[in-house]
Amino acid sequence: MDNPGTVTFDVGGKFFKVSRTLIEQFSDTMLGKIVSETWQRDSSATVFIDRDGDIFAHVLSYLRYGSIVLPITISRVMFDRELDYYGIINDVNAMTIKQESSIDAMKLVKNNLQDAELEHDMFLIAVHAYHKFMTGQKSCFFNENSQIGLCRNPCDHSANPRLSAKKILREHLKAYYGIDAYCITFSQAVNGGFSAHSSGVNLNMRYGTDCVFDDTPPTTCGFKEGEWHCGGCTTKNPIHANKCLACDSAKPSESVERITFGRIASHSFGTWSSSAE
Repeated sequence: MDNPGTVTFDVGGKFFKVSRTLIEQFSDTMLGKIVSETWQRDSSATVFIDRDGDIFAHVLSYLRYGSIVLPITISRVMFDRELDYYGIINDVNAMTIKQESSIDAMKLVKNNLQDAELEHDMFLIAVHAYHKFMTGQKSCFFNENSQIGLCRNPCDHSANPRLSAKKILREHLKAYYGIDAYCITFSQAVNGGFSAHSSGVNLNMRYGTDCVFDDTPPTTCGFKEGEWHCGGCTTKNPIHANKCLACDSAKPSESVERITFGRIASHSFGTWSSSAE
């Protein structure tokens, strides 16, 4: 009977379908012998092995790649014992088997917790931002004192190297409520003078899918002639807009509109207005 291209192992109740070519490369091991025609009359039958299935998964990885980094949950002694059972020779001097350190494991747990907290907080902010939007507040601010059950200050999430807080928050608002957060700003606290504010996240929102996201960080460069900022929500608006893109407030007077130089922090945290000529 012709051998199929794969062999199925049942190791301690866990099933593994493995390329027969891989096993045949180690024909002198116990695994190679039990799948041979000498030991297995029916080449398509499942091969049962009364061993630990979790460790067997790592044994297969070791055969595939010739090296492995064991998780902290599997000790080197246990892995060596399984290799010995399967008749797999381990060249200790080659340093092909390494053990994950407790420090690496703790880093992984910390990263997973940080990512979960980010997802949790962005979802809560999206829910409460929607409620504010429905009451007519198209610009809102959240920080760790907002009493909505946040795990940490939203500004802390903006430094996450694995996930984008802005992207997650924006996707929640669009997917669940059909709202575009066209400007999301995470900013650190500033103390002193008229610019004092706490750190957190500020959102400007509107219905629809055609708005352009404005994530441009504040700089010292000038604005184009005619750009204006709403006095109510401090949203930046283009010259051709007669009403604020966020709150529909009327365009200010010409004397206010002709502001072209620089940026200064507005009293509404997270948004910006221009300095006078």
